[in-house]
Amino acid sequence: MAENWAVVIGINNYRFLSNLNYACEDATAIKDIFEKKGFDKIFFFSNDSPPIKFPSGHTMGSDPSFGNLFNFFENAFINPALKPEDNLWFFFAGHGQRYSDIDYLMPQDGNISKPDVTGLGVNFICQRLRRCGSGNVILFIDACRNTGKRSGLGIGQTLQQGVVTITSCQPSESSWEVDELKHGIFTFALLEAFTKSGNINCATVEKLDKYLQNRVPELCKEYRKDPIQTPITNIEPIDKRFFVLFPEYSTIADIERIKNKATSLVAHHENLDFADELCTRGMEALQGRDSNLFRELRKLSVKIESLRSKNTEDARPRLVKEPNVVNDVLKNPSEVSRKTNQQSTPVTNPYRTQYRNHRIEEISKKSETFNPKSQKFERDNYPKTSRNSNYQAQSFYTVPTSESPLNRQNQVDSIAFHNKIPWKSIAQWILVVLGIFLLVILSASDGGAFLIPLIVTWIITTIALVIITFLPTGVESDSFGKTAVTALVFGVLNGVVGVIAGLPVLGGVLWLVTLGGLLLNLILFFLSAKLVEGFRLRWGIWSAIIGAFLLSMITSILNAII
Repeated sequence: MAENWAVVIGINNYRFLSNLNYACEDATAIKDIFEKKGFDKIFFFSNDSPPIKFPSGHTMGSDPSFGNLFNFFENAFINPALKPEDNLWFFFAGHGQRYSDIDYLMPQDGNISKPDVTGLGVNFICQRLRRCGSGNVILFIDACRNTGKRSGLGIGQTLQQGVVTITSCQPSESSWEVDELKHGIFTFALLEAFTKSGNINCATVEKLDKYLQNRVPELCKEYRKDPIQTPITNIEPIDKRFFVLFPEYSTIADIERIKNKATSLVAHHENLDFADELCTRGMEALQGRDSNLFRELRKLSVKIESLRSKNTEDARPRLVKEPNVVNDVLKNPSEVSRKTNQQSTPVTNPYRTQYRNHRIEEISKKSETFNPKSQKFERDNYPKTSRNSNYQAQSFYTVPTSESPLNRQNQVDSIAFHNKIPWKSIAQWILVVLGIFLLVILSASDGGAFLIPLIVTWIITTIALVIITFLPTGVESDSFGKTAVTALVFGVLNGVVGVIAGLPVLGGVLWLVTLGGLLLNLILFFLSAKLVEGFRLRWGIWSAIIGAFLLSMITSILNAII
């Protein structure tokens, strides 16, 4: 079941600003209703609240001073303590100020002449709250207060990223307190909304917004408060309006809207992570009331996971079959494991997948224990997940040892080891050195008479290869030097084959295998191209056939000319 945490702040007594009448009463009432709803953790700051106890055992003062509040927001959510389907609620009742295009909430020792120094920026608070790990952070700000009214000081003009923000009035309006209600008008309407059920429920963000937009002006008219205040709701992203805040008050129609929105996102392949979160929240909110709808949401969630895997697979770089493959393999180690039939790196985040499967299994157990006769959810009939106050979301994110990233990387390293050795370059230079060595031996044996024809043959072969690379044969070379090296390797291989052909037995076998020498040129040309880095056969064997034929023809012509 999703957790709900809350941070509640109410300040009546200010040191450098006018005191307020019912800000503490508003915060206390919000805290009480959160406690009745079974919230898992509430951090309450007010002028007379008890010290705050943390799961680690230490306590801190609940006095809403700048020091206490700043230290709390700076340190309370350094590590994510909630999960994506959990909710974090924030309520503030007190003074607010807009300064240099930034909204500030004023602690009890805040000074309105220096809000940037003594106030807490709303953007700062949102950034710190979003670190908690929850996918839904919702802020209620009943600020801009003054004696009898909370005068408009511009709060609410800035759209806060990634959160739902509901402020008590427009920037140019006042937020009123009413003696008869012993509350601010906005907070009174909010307390009403939190208990609405049936067709007039405020179970979703969208319904809560509509209720406050209508109810707050009604209360202003009823208690003759002029000008009328109108709350502002900023939802970012806008599709968070479908989020269910109170599952116990939600209807099947509310969850049908969640399913329809998730279906639309999946159909257009848009924001699959958010669609998955909608499905999870929908299954949580059902609480076993509609098994068919639950199965539809679960089926949609499985489809989302499949699409996410496919998108990741399509975006993965593929291995290009070219001679210079070492760097490509090292840049994409997952390709190494894929090419060698090893366990490849998962295409989806293994932590998210494991956690998602855990939540579906947990929700399924809850659905099976639903009693349709009593229309109650029998929570004692299924095993509860162990949840303690210092719960860390990372506990779900463990991966089996065999699947850990370190082990997978070790596998990749062992597979890629052979690719780190430049075998082709070694073979190429062995042949070059061998060719030079033979030339030196031959030139020493006959005084250089045999050396000149070999050099001429090498030059002719090089010229022929240069001509071939300029023709549409699929034979390519990075530079003239690569072409010259290829010609030298071709000559060395040709010389080795010539030595073998001179032997009585091996020469006959070679003659039979190469069909009388017709395929010999093709084989030597293919081997030369494969052994030299930077000399390529784009069309594979077809480029080798064309190249070998043209090489024989061009070298014959050049020999005749010379």
